Amino acid sequence: MATRIERVVLLAFGIASALSPATAQTISREEHTYYSGDASAPEPASDYLRTHPGEAIEVASVTQTGHEPLQLFYAFGAVARSRAGVCRFTASQIFPHRADGGVISWDTKPEDPNERVEPPSPMAAIAVMCPPQSDQTYSALDDGITDQEFIAVANFWNGIAKSESKFDEVAGLLPLIISDREAERFNMFRTAVFHQGGPPVQLRAVFRDGVDGYDLAFALATADSPNFFLTVSKNVAGFQVVNFQTQY
Repeated sequence: MATRIERVVLLAFGIASALSPATAQTISREEHTYYSGDASAPEPASDYLRTHPGEAIEVASVTQTGHEPLQLFYAFGAVARSRAGVCRFTASQIFPHRADGGVISWDTKPEDPNERVEPPSPMAAIAVMCPPQSDQTYSALDDGITDQEFIAVANFWNGIAKSESKFDEVAGLLPLIISDREAERFNMFRTAVFHQGGPPVQLRAVFRDGVDGYDLAFALATADSPNFFLTVSKNVAGFQVVNFQTQY
């Protein structure tokens, strides 16, 4: 099944941040997630699934103009649901190593020690029944963010995303304190949030920002990488939006 599970750390702060918008557009990335027992899983992904029951593996094919195609592998651990109703698993970049005789071993170390490796990423979703690991419901989290914190942030976002008045109450002053360029993009973001009949804006990641603050990463559609970032801060009255940025 083709998916667009974005590895937020890579897309938001890795490859994309090192490129200009024009250059970034020359990169294409296609992901496929495979599960245990999936006969369509290619080698070496099928080898990983045979030895890791309950897990999934994502195969990401990255092409860039003027470069050799690149294939990346991500292990999606088994999903567990907490008493608070948060479904979690860990996504880790992994590397296959083929020994003499064709035996494949897997670990988190590339053949080239200078190669960039993405850190493991906790993934979380609030659900009665945990969705499969490839579902876009999951958001990437910073290490250490608790279920209670994630629930509070998610409830805050879901609340303001359903009410223009609540949204403006906590974010209405942003156009006065951010640059004109970012104000234009903020208006674009706000329009997308409340566009009737359109796909919902997707919360892709929650990063910690100080003691009581969080950076929230959003994409406007399933096929998009995160490009909109809200910084929220919690006070006695609840959360307040204190900054907005775009990737490009």
